[in-house]
Amino acid sequence: MHQYDADYKFFVVLRPGKVHVQGLRHKPDLAPSAELFQWAQEHKHESNWFDAYSKQFCYDMQHRPGLRDAVKQLEALAAEHSVLLVCFCPDPLTCHRSLIATELQRRGVEVELH
Repeated sequence: MHQYDADYKFFVVLRPGKVHVQGLRHKPDLAPSAELFQWAQEHKHESNWFDAYSKQFCYDMQHRPGLRDAVKQLEALAAEHSVLLVCFCPDPLTCHRSLIATELQRRGVEVELH
């Protein structure tokens, strides 16, 4: 995370635990719901888990008020500033960050996925 320069750095998890990093703002409204997170923990060893997870998270981005509003705010912020999303997931391609990135791209925001 330290290797990336951004105007805003958000930790997009429900509970950050004991993680405290200078300049990293906790933004739980961009995290999956507790129920979806729990489902992912139970199914992440199955071969097609991310497909089912993606469908639900993408649905939530359109319909869950807190997440829907947070994505809209992120879109507006990213139009004028560089933004970094951080999570515990080691692979951004199987993380909700990639789903948020895809949604932002769909809305015309330039995105880099690392």
